[in-house]
Amino acid sequence: MTTRFILAAFAAAAISLSPPAFAQDTKSQRPAPSDKKDWSQAVGAKIKRQSALAVMKARELGLDGDFQASVGFTISPDGKVSDIRIVTSSGHPELDAVAIDMANRAAPFPTFTPDMGDEPVSLLAPIILKLKKPETADTLSEPAPPAAAE
Repeated sequence: MTTRFILAAFAAAAISLSPPAFAQDTKSQRPAPSDKKDWSQAVGAKIKRQSALAVMKARELGLDGDFQASVGFTISPDGKVSDIRIVTSSGHPELDAVAIDMANRAAPFPTFTPDMGDEPVSLLAPIILKLKKPETADTLSEPAPPAAAE
Protein backbone atom coordinates (compact mmCIF):
# COMPACT_ATOMS: atom_id res chain seq x y z
CA MET A 1 0.00 0.00 0.00
CA THR A 2 1.28 3.45 -0.88
CA THR A 3 0.82 6.42 1.39
CA ARG A 4 -0.22 9.54 -0.53
CA PHE A 5 0.37 13.01 0.80
CA ILE A 6 1.35 16.50 -0.24
CA LEU A 7 4.32 17.79 1.65
CA ALA A 8 3.66 21.05 3.43
CA ALA A 9 7.36 21.75 3.07
CA PHE A 10 6.93 21.98 -0.68
CA ALA A 11 4.89 25.17 -0.31
CA ALA A 12 8.02 26.83 1.02
CA ALA A 13 10.30 24.85 -1.28
CA ALA A 14 8.33 25.58 -4.45
CA ILE A 15 10.58 27.05 -7.06
CA SER A 16 9.88 30.70 -7.51
CA LEU A 17 12.58 32.41 -9.53
CA SER A 18 12.99 35.64 -11.40
CA PRO A 19 15.95 35.26 -13.75
CA PRO A 20 18.85 35.77 -13.50
CA ALA A 21 18.59 34.23 -10.03
CA PHE A 22 19.81 30.64 -10.07
CA ALA A 23 19.70 27.98 -7.39
CA GLN A 24 23.09 27.08 -6.01
CA ASP A 25 24.02 23.46 -6.50
CA THR A 26 26.17 22.93 -3.47
CA LYS A 27 27.74 19.53 -3.02
CA SER A 28 28.27 19.90 0.71
CA GLN A 29 27.31 16.96 2.88
CA ARG A 30 24.06 17.51 4.67
CA PRO A 31 23.16 15.55 7.77
CA ALA A 32 20.71 12.70 7.23
CA PRO A 33 17.11 13.68 8.04
CA SER A 34 16.08 12.67 11.54
CA ASP A 35 12.29 12.62 11.11
CA LYS A 36 9.52 12.90 8.52
CA LYS A 37 9.55 16.72 8.62
CA ASP A 38 13.33 16.90 8.03
CA TRP A 39 12.98 14.30 5.27
CA SER A 40 10.25 16.34 3.55
CA GLN A 41 12.42 19.45 3.64
CA ALA A 42 15.42 17.53 2.26
CA VAL A 43 13.32 16.20 -0.66
CA GLY A 44 12.05 19.70 -1.46
CA ALA A 45 15.58 21.14 -1.28
CA LYS A 46 16.93 18.48 -3.66
CA ILE A 47 14.26 19.33 -6.23
CA LYS A 48 14.78 23.06 -5.81
CA ARG A 49 18.50 22.69 -6.51
CA GLN A 50 17.52 21.58 -10.02
CA SER A 51 15.71 24.87 -10.75
CA ALA A 52 18.45 26.36 -12.94
CA LEU A 53 17.49 23.77 -15.56
CA ALA A 54 13.91 25.08 -15.68
CA VAL A 55 15.05 28.69 -15.89
CA MET A 56 17.46 27.94 -18.75
CA LYS A 57 14.78 26.09 -20.71
CA ALA A 58 12.26 28.88 -20.16
CA ARG A 59 14.81 31.40 -21.42
CA GLU A 60 15.44 29.27 -24.52
CA LEU A 61 11.70 29.30 -25.18
CA GLY A 62 11.50 33.07 -24.64
CA LEU A 63 8.82 32.67 -21.98
CA ASP A 64 7.69 35.55 -19.82
CA GLY A 65 5.20 35.37 -16.96
CA ASP A 66 4.20 32.97 -14.20
CA PHE A 67 4.02 29.23 -14.77
CA GLN A 68 3.16 26.38 -12.44
CA ALA A 69 3.28 22.64 -12.92
CA SER A 70 2.63 19.96 -10.32
CA VAL A 71 4.79 16.86 -10.48
CA GLY A 72 3.69 13.66 -8.79
CA PHE A 73 6.07 10.82 -7.99
CA THR A 74 6.61 7.92 -5.65
CA ILE A 75 9.61 7.44 -3.37
CA SER A 76 10.49 4.05 -1.92
CA PRO A 77 12.02 3.66 1.56
CA ASP A 78 15.50 3.39 0.03
CA GLY A 79 15.10 6.80 -1.67
CA LYS A 80 14.52 5.58 -5.23
CA VAL A 81 11.95 7.48 -7.26
CA SER A 82 9.38 6.05 -9.64
CA ASP A 83 6.14 6.95 -11.42
CA ILE A 84 7.16 10.57 -12.12
CA ARG A 85 4.32 12.34 -13.90
CA ILE A 86 2.74 15.73 -14.52
CA VAL A 87 -0.39 16.14 -12.39
CA THR A 88 -1.08 19.74 -13.41
CA SER A 89 0.43 21.10 -16.62
CA SER A 90 2.17 24.46 -16.91
CA GLY A 91 0.56 24.84 -20.32
CA HIS A 92 3.93 24.36 -22.03
CA PRO A 93 4.91 20.75 -22.82
CA GLU A 94 8.58 21.73 -22.84
CA LEU A 95 8.39 23.11 -19.28
CA ASP A 96 6.41 20.08 -18.15
CA ALA A 97 9.20 17.84 -19.47
CA VAL A 98 11.74 19.93 -17.56
CA ALA A 99 9.67 19.59 -14.36
CA ILE A 100 9.75 15.80 -14.74
CA ASP A 101 13.48 15.92 -15.42
CA MET A 102 14.01 17.98 -12.26
CA ALA A 103 12.53 15.20 -10.12
CA ASN A 104 14.61 12.58 -11.97
CA ARG A 105 17.82 14.55 -11.57
CA ALA A 106 17.17 15.18 -7.86
CA ALA A 107 16.98 11.44 -7.17
CA PRO A 108 17.96 9.47 -5.25
CA PHE A 109 16.28 11.02 -2.27
CA PRO A 110 17.19 10.41 1.39
CA THR A 111 16.19 7.06 2.82
CA PHE A 112 13.12 7.05 5.04
CA THR A 113 13.45 7.95 8.68
CA PRO A 114 12.29 5.50 11.38
CA ASP A 115 8.96 7.34 11.85
CA MET A 116 8.01 6.88 8.17
CA GLY A 117 7.44 3.13 7.95
CA ASP A 118 8.22 0.73 5.11
CA GLU A 119 5.64 1.70 2.50
CA PRO A 120 6.48 3.93 -0.48
CA VAL A 121 5.06 7.44 -0.38
CA SER A 122 3.48 9.38 -3.24
CA LEU A 123 4.30 13.07 -3.31
CA LEU A 124 3.01 16.11 -5.15
CA ALA A 125 5.53 18.90 -5.76
CA PRO A 126 4.54 22.29 -7.15
CA ILE A 127 7.11 23.76 -9.53
CA ILE A 128 6.53 27.51 -9.81
CA LEU A 129 8.41 29.78 -12.20
CA LYS A 130 8.02 33.55 -12.13
CA LEU A 131 9.82 34.70 -15.22
CA LYS A 132 10.60 38.16 -16.46
CA LYS A 133 12.49 38.65 -19.67
CA PRO A 134 15.67 40.58 -18.95
CA GLU A 135 15.46 44.12 -20.21
CA THR A 136 18.23 44.96 -22.63
CA ALA A 137 19.01 47.88 -24.89
CA ASP A 138 17.30 45.90 -27.66
CA THR A 139 14.02 45.62 -25.77
CA LEU A 140 13.93 49.06 -24.19
CA SER A 141 12.49 51.84 -26.25
CA GLU A 142 13.28 55.49 -25.82
CA PRO A 143 10.28 57.70 -25.24
CA ALA A 144 9.34 59.69 -28.30
CA PRO A 145 10.34 63.32 -28.12
CA PRO A 146 7.48 65.74 -27.68
CA ALA A 147 6.00 67.01 -30.93
CA ALA A 148 6.95 70.55 -31.85
CA ALA A 149 4.13 73.07 -31.61
CA GLU A 150 3.29 74.69 -34.92
